[in-house]
Amino acid sequence: MNNRFANKIALVTGGNSGMGKATARRFREEGATVIVTGRDPRTLEETARELGVTAIVSDAGRLQDIGQLASRIGEEFGHLDVIFANAGICRFAGLEEMTEELWDSVLDINLKGVYFLVQKMAPLLRPGGAVVLNASVGAHNSGSTAYGASKAGVRLLGRSLAAELLPRGVRVNTVSPGPIDTPIYSRDSSMGEGLLQHFTQKTHIKREGTSEEVAAAVAFLASEEASYIVGVDLLVDGGLISL
Repeated sequence: MNNRFANKIALVTGGNSGMGKATARRFREEGATVIVTGRDPRTLEETARELGVTAIVSDAGRLQDIGQLASRIGEEFGHLDVIFANAGICRFAGLEEMTEELWDSVLDINLKGVYFLVQKMAPLLRPGGAVVLNASVGAHNSGSTAYGASKAGVRLLGRSLAAELLPRGVRVNTVSPGPIDTPIYSRDSSMGEGLLQHFTQKTHIKREGTSEEVAAAVAFLASEEASYIVGVDLLVDGGLISL
């Protein structure tokens, strides 16, 4: 493993499990100082001990938490070089079952939270920095209502924010994972049994992806190796959408 992120400071939201934790580990292995956030103090503490990162309890859907997070990072670290806006929730409901509360909970974290995270952290990003947003192939699929709408919004945010931040020397890109074997499938009852297997069978590789494969894609987009890549949405989906 090389040191592409030596002397760099990286923030990973939702970094206490799944793709976020795998990406935090990848950044650490490549030399970065890493800050992870999440809502569960127990798993955050475990992640901090396991990976040697700074863990901060912060709700990605609450603007007050985001503002406090930016202030703390500014005070303790001074700046940021990399952001992986990964925190999100996946809750499904049909047209008849959808409620305003469910709709707002998904959009608050998955879309609004991403936008205001970048807004509040932008002053901390140094020229040469990189932001990677976590979208999803769910942005391309019907039937996912609030989740699909939120992730489609993230994909468009990626392009808009790329245009806004590029003059500051900061690149923004998006990664869209396909069916990835993460704890969210067992944690969220609204996803139903067998959903991961259902989507996996639609991939051309015929297997689910791993969090480590997503982490590798994020690390590439955040690194100098991707210095000429701006505003893209990189599919990490086993050919589910692209083929």
